[in-house]
Amino acid sequence: MAVRPIKLEDLLSAAQSEESRRQRVAEIIEIKNRRRVEIGPWVSCVFENRATVLYQIQEMVRIERLSEKSALEHEIETFADLLPGEDELSLTMFIEISDDSLRHAALTTLGGIEKTLTLELGAERIPAFDKRPIDPRWERPGTATAVYYLGFRLSPPMRNLFTGPAGEAWLKLSHPRYRHAAALSSEQRRELAAR
Repeated sequence: MAVRPIKLEDLLSAAQSEESRRQRVAEIIEIKNRRRVEIGPWVSCVFENRATVLYQIQEMVRIERLSEKSALEHEIETFADLLPGEDELSLTMFIEISDDSLRHAALTTLGGIEKTLTLELGAERIPAFDKRPIDPRWERPGTATAVYYLGFRLSPPMRNLFTGPAGEAWLKLSHPRYRHAAALSSEQRRELAAR
Protein backbone atom coordinates (compact mmCIF):
# COMPACT_ATOMS: atom_id res chain seq x y z
CA MET A 1 0.00 0.00 0.00
CA ALA A 2 1.33 3.41 -0.97
CA VAL A 3 1.90 6.12 1.61
CA ARG A 4 -0.89 8.69 1.78
CA PRO A 5 0.31 11.84 -0.03
CA ILE A 6 1.01 14.97 1.99
CA LYS A 7 -1.46 17.75 1.32
CA LEU A 8 -1.71 21.43 2.14
CA GLU A 9 -4.10 20.78 5.03
CA ASP A 10 -1.47 18.54 6.69
CA LEU A 11 0.80 21.54 7.31
CA LEU A 12 0.59 23.48 10.54
CA SER A 13 0.19 27.24 10.54
CA ALA A 14 3.26 29.26 11.60
CA ALA A 15 1.73 29.78 15.06
CA GLN A 16 0.82 26.10 15.49
CA SER A 17 4.26 25.07 14.26
CA GLU A 18 6.09 27.25 16.78
CA GLU A 19 3.78 26.24 19.62
CA SER A 20 4.31 22.51 19.10
CA ARG A 21 7.83 22.52 17.65
CA ARG A 22 9.70 21.35 20.76
CA GLN A 23 7.44 18.31 21.09
CA ARG A 24 7.54 17.56 17.34
CA VAL A 25 11.35 17.76 17.28
CA ALA A 26 11.60 15.31 20.19
CA GLU A 27 9.16 12.91 18.50
CA ILE A 28 10.99 13.08 15.16
CA ILE A 29 14.39 12.53 16.78
CA GLU A 30 13.00 9.40 18.40
CA ILE A 31 11.48 8.20 15.10
CA LYS A 32 14.67 8.91 13.12
CA ASN A 33 16.85 7.19 15.71
CA ARG A 34 14.76 4.04 15.30
CA ARG A 35 14.96 4.35 11.51
CA ARG A 36 18.71 5.14 11.28
CA VAL A 37 21.17 2.46 10.20
CA GLU A 38 24.92 3.07 10.44
CA ILE A 39 26.99 1.47 7.68
CA GLY A 40 30.61 1.71 8.75
CA PRO A 41 32.13 4.83 10.31
CA TRP A 42 31.01 7.45 7.75
CA VAL A 43 27.65 6.47 6.28
CA SER A 44 24.20 6.38 7.80
CA CYS A 45 20.82 5.80 6.23
CA VAL A 46 17.55 7.15 7.58
CA PHE A 47 14.53 5.31 6.22
CA GLU A 48 11.80 7.80 5.46
CA ASN A 49 8.13 7.52 6.26
CA ARG A 50 5.25 9.97 6.15
CA ALA A 51 6.14 11.52 9.53
CA THR A 52 9.79 12.18 8.63
CA VAL A 53 8.92 13.72 5.26
CA LEU A 54 6.12 15.87 6.69
CA TYR A 55 8.55 17.11 9.33
CA GLN A 56 11.11 18.08 6.66
CA ILE A 57 8.47 20.03 4.76
CA GLN A 58 7.24 21.75 7.92
CA GLU A 59 10.80 22.75 8.83
CA MET A 60 11.47 24.20 5.37
CA VAL A 61 8.21 26.17 5.61
CA ARG A 62 9.31 27.49 9.02
CA ILE A 63 12.89 28.32 8.00
CA GLU A 64 11.87 30.03 4.75
CA ARG A 65 8.80 31.64 6.37
CA LEU A 66 6.54 30.41 3.59
CA SER A 67 2.85 31.26 3.73
CA GLU A 68 1.61 31.64 0.15
CA LYS A 69 -0.36 28.67 -1.11
CA SER A 70 1.78 28.28 -4.24
CA ALA A 71 5.03 28.27 -2.21
CA LEU A 72 3.61 25.71 0.24
CA GLU A 73 2.43 23.48 -2.62
CA HIS A 74 5.85 23.76 -4.25
CA GLU A 75 7.53 22.63 -1.01
CA ILE A 76 5.17 19.65 -0.74
CA GLU A 77 5.89 18.73 -4.36
CA THR A 78 9.64 19.07 -3.81
CA PHE A 79 9.63 16.50 -1.02
CA ALA A 80 6.92 14.20 -2.42
CA ASP A 81 9.40 11.84 -4.06
CA LEU A 82 10.95 11.06 -0.66
CA LEU A 83 7.76 9.29 0.42
CA PRO A 84 7.98 5.52 0.00
CA GLY A 85 6.05 4.41 -3.07
CA GLU A 86 4.09 1.22 -3.53
CA ASP A 87 6.28 -1.77 -2.52
CA GLU A 88 9.21 0.54 -1.89
CA LEU A 89 11.54 1.57 0.91
CA SER A 90 12.74 5.16 0.79
CA LEU A 91 15.86 6.46 2.51
CA THR A 92 18.23 9.36 2.81
CA MET A 93 21.89 8.32 2.82
CA PHE A 94 24.32 10.64 4.58
CA ILE A 95 28.10 10.71 4.42
CA GLU A 96 28.92 12.16 7.83
CA ILE A 97 32.50 13.17 8.52
CA SER A 98 32.95 15.97 11.05
CA ASP A 99 36.53 16.92 10.11
CA ASP A 100 36.38 19.30 7.11
CA SER A 101 39.65 18.27 5.46
CA LEU A 102 38.97 14.55 5.94
CA ARG A 103 35.41 15.00 4.59
CA HIS A 104 36.67 16.84 1.49
CA ALA A 105 39.33 14.19 0.85
CA ALA A 106 36.85 11.34 1.33
CA LEU A 107 34.15 12.85 -0.89
CA THR A 108 36.64 13.25 -3.74
CA THR A 109 37.31 9.49 -3.66
CA LEU A 110 33.77 8.19 -3.05
CA GLY A 111 32.12 9.12 -6.33
CA GLY A 112 29.41 6.61 -7.26
CA ILE A 113 29.05 5.29 -3.71
CA GLU A 114 25.26 5.58 -3.96
CA LYS A 115 25.29 3.12 -6.87
CA THR A 116 26.91 0.45 -4.68
CA LEU A 117 24.25 0.34 -1.95
CA THR A 118 22.32 -2.92 -1.88
CA LEU A 119 19.78 -4.57 0.36
CA GLU A 120 20.47 -8.27 0.70
CA LEU A 121 17.66 -10.58 1.74
CA GLY A 122 19.00 -14.09 1.92
CA ALA A 123 20.23 -14.84 -1.63
CA GLU A 124 18.42 -11.82 -3.12
CA ARG A 125 20.45 -8.67 -3.81
CA ILE A 126 18.34 -5.56 -4.40
CA PRO A 127 20.19 -2.51 -5.75
CA ALA A 128 19.26 0.96 -4.52
CA PHE A 129 17.83 3.35 -7.08
CA ASP A 130 18.23 7.11 -7.13
CA LYS A 131 14.98 8.85 -6.13
CA ARG A 132 16.33 12.31 -6.83
CA PRO A 133 19.21 12.17 -9.30
CA ILE A 134 21.78 14.94 -9.19
CA ASP A 135 21.29 17.52 -11.92
CA PRO A 136 24.06 16.82 -14.48
CA ARG A 137 24.93 20.53 -14.43
CA TRP A 138 26.03 20.18 -10.79
CA GLU A 139 27.51 16.70 -10.91
CA ARG A 140 31.25 16.43 -10.31
CA PRO A 141 32.43 13.10 -11.79
CA GLY A 142 34.33 10.98 -9.29
CA THR A 143 33.13 13.07 -6.33
CA ALA A 144 30.40 12.11 -3.89
CA THR A 145 27.92 14.46 -2.29
CA ALA A 146 27.09 14.36 1.43
CA VAL A 147 23.41 13.41 0.91
CA TYR A 148 21.61 11.00 -1.44
CA TYR A 149 17.90 10.19 -1.75
CA LEU A 150 17.55 6.50 -2.56
CA GLY A 151 15.05 3.69 -2.56
CA PHE A 152 14.67 -0.07 -2.80
CA ARG A 153 11.87 -1.69 -4.79
CA LEU A 154 10.50 -4.81 -3.10
CA SER A 155 8.13 -7.27 -4.70
CA PRO A 156 5.35 -8.41 -2.34
CA PRO A 157 7.21 -11.67 -1.53
CA MET A 158 10.41 -9.72 -0.84
CA ARG A 159 8.51 -7.27 1.35
CA ASN A 160 7.11 -10.22 3.34
CA LEU A 161 10.63 -11.62 3.66
CA PHE A 162 11.93 -8.19 4.74
CA THR A 163 9.32 -7.78 7.49
CA GLY A 164 9.26 -11.42 8.56
CA PRO A 165 11.22 -12.88 11.49
CA ALA A 166 13.15 -15.46 9.47
CA GLY A 167 16.29 -15.01 7.42
CA GLU A 168 18.98 -12.38 7.29
CA ALA A 169 18.93 -8.88 5.88
CA TRP A 170 21.93 -6.66 5.25
CA LEU A 171 22.57 -3.17 3.93
CA LYS A 172 25.86 -3.25 2.05
CA LEU A 173 28.10 -0.67 0.42
CA SER A 174 30.60 -2.16 -2.02
CA HIS A 175 32.45 0.94 -3.20
CA PRO A 176 36.15 0.12 -3.79
CA ARG A 177 37.11 2.69 -1.14
CA TYR A 178 34.26 2.01 1.28
CA ARG A 179 33.17 -1.57 1.86
CA HIS A 180 30.94 -1.88 4.89
CA ALA A 181 27.75 -3.68 5.84
CA ALA A 182 25.09 -3.52 8.55
CA ALA A 183 22.88 -6.41 9.60
CA LEU A 184 19.22 -5.58 10.19
CA SER A 185 17.33 -7.33 12.96
CA SER A 186 13.74 -8.43 12.37
CA GLU A 187 12.59 -5.63 14.73
CA GLN A 188 14.53 -3.04 12.71
CA ARG A 189 13.11 -4.36 9.46
CA ARG A 190 9.54 -4.06 10.71
CA GLU A 191 10.25 -0.49 11.86
CA LEU A 192 11.89 0.48 8.55
CA ALA A 193 8.95 -0.88 6.57
CA ALA A 194 6.41 1.02 8.67
CA ARG A 195 4.64 3.75 6.75
